Amino acid sequence: MKIKIILLSALILCIATVGIVSYGTTGFTGTDDQAEQLITTVQHDYKPWIKPLWEPGRLEGVLFSVQILIGFTLIGYFLVFRKKKK
Repeated sequence: MKIKIILLSALILCIATVGIVSYGTTGFTGTDDQAEQLITTVQHDYKPWIKPLWEPGRLEGVLFSVQILIGFTLIGYFLVFRKKKK
């Protein structure tokens, strides 16, 4: 069982490393930003119809981290619960 956990952890680490290395420090852009860039290349005088009520800024990263933490906590809980049930 320990070998499975070690191999799974190594696989997850490899996948995360490949993702980080492939994107580097260029940053991530959302589909909204990509769509706006594409529209402005097609139609130069484009103006958005509405503006967002709230721009998350740095808080967006914190909220995403909390979401990841909650997800991993739930996954870990159910894995332990399943193991104890057997």
